[in-house]
Amino acid sequence: MSRERWRTVARFIGALTVLAGLVQMLAAPFVLRLIGGGDDPAAVQFAATVGMFMILFGGMLLQATREGADAPSLLRWCAAQKLGASLAVMLGVAHGVLGGFAVLVALQDFASCFLVLGYLGSLGRGPGPEYARGG
Repeated sequence: MSRERWRTVARFIGALTVLAGLVQMLAAPFVLRLIGGGDDPAAVQFAATVGMFMILFGGMLLQATREGADAPSLLRWCAAQKLGASLAVMLGVAHGVLGGFAVLVALQDFASCFLVLGYLGSLGRGPGPEYARGG
């Protein structure tokens, strides 16, 4: 896949993460019902807080795709967040805290981790005009 396509995929993941985080932050009870989570005040607050962090990491991924080869450490952190999120959600499913739909969320985050790493790998393939700062 070309670097530009990798970049587009990474930007899509970043934007989707921001959007999902915004929904989760503003409509935590709705999201918790979707994934089979609890609806007590502590669960709602925790889900909203996680949503805020999703916004931050999604925004960081979007910024990293603008900076290209200057942002490998940011991309590694974004990939680590996606991997950690997938493992945390699967633990929630395994412990019976989250329902079956949450497995799809975990799989999406797991795949996103490796797609972000794919974009990171594409940056090491020499310079490209699409990765000029601010591009």
